[in-house]
Amino acid sequence: MPRKPLLLGMLGGVLLAVAAIAVLLTSGKLVVPALGADNAPITLPAELGGLRQHIDVYRERHTPAETAEEERITARTDALTASTYSKAYDGAAAAVHQYASDDLTLQVTIIAVRASSSRLLPGVLQDPADMGLLDLPTEVIEIGQARCLIRRFLHGPGGDLNPFNQATDECQRTGPHATVFAYVEGAESSTAQRQVVDLTNAAFALIT
Repeated sequence: MPRKPLLLGMLGGVLLAVAAIAVLLTSGKLVVPALGADNAPITLPAELGGLRQHIDVYRERHTPAETAEEERITARTDALTASTYSKAYDGAAAAVHQYASDDLTLQVTIIAVRASSSRLLPGVLQDPADMGLLDLPTEVIEIGQARCLIRRFLHGPGGDLNPFNQATDECQRTGPHATVFAYVEGAESSTAQRQVVDLTNAAFALIT
């Protein structure tokens, strides 16, 4: 049975982020505040913020052979991601864990680092008027102490935007000594967005 397209999208997004950080590291263009590396190990639990670890949900829907292959790929992905983030933050401890809802419609990769980070930004910005839109198609919003990158869907004639029709692609919470990144697939409702924020906050609380 082929791997879930949703999971492939999530892994692809995380691997792209890892590749980008690796390029910046080798080029010397990544600047991370050096506050002294805290390398105390991070352990993320099997259940957090109302979600379960992805592999447990996957196991319930796939054969033992498929599950074994999924575990192998997940372990390699998590190890590469954690190593890359740790190097980017001067050797600070980093941990990665993949979570999912019971129906796999919401999947979130949590990356926790024992270091402060710059705040989440939306990337390239354009004037909505230049695109014939009423509002930005992507925006970083604050939800409590977390910041989340939302992507609005085009809706209606003339490219108008429906502010309630959006997806949450990424969330982040950072403090003086810790940062949590949440890379998301499937958060296309206010309920799913709340779950991602809760998961981000729960992981942040564990490492602070």
